[in-house]
Amino acid sequence: MRNWAATLFPGSYKGVPFYVEYDSASGGKRLAVHEHAGGYQSSVEELGKVTEAFDVTAYTIGDFSDVQALALKAVLNAPGPGLLTLPIDPPMLATAERYWRTRSKRELGYVGFGITFVPHPTALGKALNLGNVNAAVAAGVGLAAAGMSSFFG
Repeated sequence: MRNWAATLFPGSYKGVPFYVEYDSASGGKRLAVHEHAGGYQSSVEELGKVTEAFDVTAYTIGDFSDVQALALKAVLNAPGPGLLTLPIDPPMLATAERYWRTRSKRELGYVGFGITFVPHPTALGKALNLGNVNAAVAAGVGLAAAGMSSFFG
């Protein structure tokens, strides 16, 4: 029997890790439905693919979840695409389109995110832009250091 937990990738975007509660993909075709006045038949014209999107319910948890959430928020707001890794799908180059953050007083130490990613139709070799990954990781480390300094100051 397959050990699913051992085969899943950890979630991350631009080198900043997060846990994944759910992820879903959407896609399809763009259609123009032509309904004719006085007629009883319509015609359907295919206009190409709908832009694919991934909706991810991500979260950080633990004593430093607030600092980790700040790092995730920083890379979600940073310009340009980055490497997105989800538990089952292969890594892909994607841009974060929008996100929303959730916190609750009943779940202290947990910061949730709903994120919509739009993948870029590029070759994987082009997706691995080391400069972008290094910059994002450096930004995340800087935020983490700033956040942790308050614990030791």
